[in-house]
Amino acid sequence: MHGDDKASVAASVPYLRSYIDSFRMYAYTPVSPSDLKGKTSAEVPKPLPEGRVIASEWSPREEGHIKVNVDAGWNPTSKRTGIGIIARNSQGRVLRTEWKHVDSCVSAEEAEVLACLEGLGHLIQYFAGQGILETDCLRVVQVLNANDRDRSECWNLYMQAQDILRVYGGIRVVKVGRLGNAAAHSLASLGKSGASESLCNAAPPCVAEIVANDVT
Repeated sequence: MHGDDKASVAASVPYLRSYIDSFRMYAYTPVSPSDLKGKTSAEVPKPLPEGRVIASEWSPREEGHIKVNVDAGWNPTSKRTGIGIIARNSQGRVLRTEWKHVDSCVSAEEAEVLACLEGLGHLIQYFAGQGILETDCLRVVQVLNANDRDRSECWNLYMQAQDILRVYGGIRVVKVGRLGNAAAHSLASLGKSGASESLCNAAPPCVAEIVANDVT
C-alpha cells in the first residue's frame, strides 16, 4: 500500500480484484458529446449519512476487538503532512504505533483520507482485517460510510478505501472527538516534523502519558 511493500499476497488479492471491478465500472462509462467540454447538467449530491458513532474520549472496545486511531497533520504553506496511527486492544494496551512523513498533500482532506488508508492497511496486515478505525474527521467518515463514488478531488483515494471496506466486512469506520484522538494527533505531529518510524507493542514518550490517561 502506497509503496510500503507491507501487505501480503493473500491480503492483496481480494482487494485488487475488487479495485479492478470498481475501475472497470467507472473507467468505461460512455461519455456523451455534451460532456467533452465538461458542460454537464448540475447534479444534486446525495446527503451523506451521519458518522456511526461520535465519542468525545477514547474508549476501549469489547473483549477481543482492536481499535486503530488515525490522524493527519497538514501544513497549508509547505503542504508537508504527517500521519499518525496507533492500534490498541480492548484493555487499552498499545499493539502498534506509527508516524509517517508525506512530502506533499494538496489538501487537509487528502491527508485525512491517506491516514485512513494507512490505518486500514494496519488492520489488514496485522489484525486479519477485523477491527474499528477511528478518525476525528467527520467528512471522511461520512463519505466512507456512504459507499458511493465521491466527487471531491480525493475521489480516487475514497474509492480505494471503500473497496477495502467492501472486501473486509469486519472493519468499521467510526467518528471520534479530537480529545479521544489525541494519541494519533501527537503521532501525526511527529510525522509532520519529518520523521517516519513504527514501533511494535510500544509508543514513543510523547504519547505515553496520553495512552495512560486514555486507559484510566
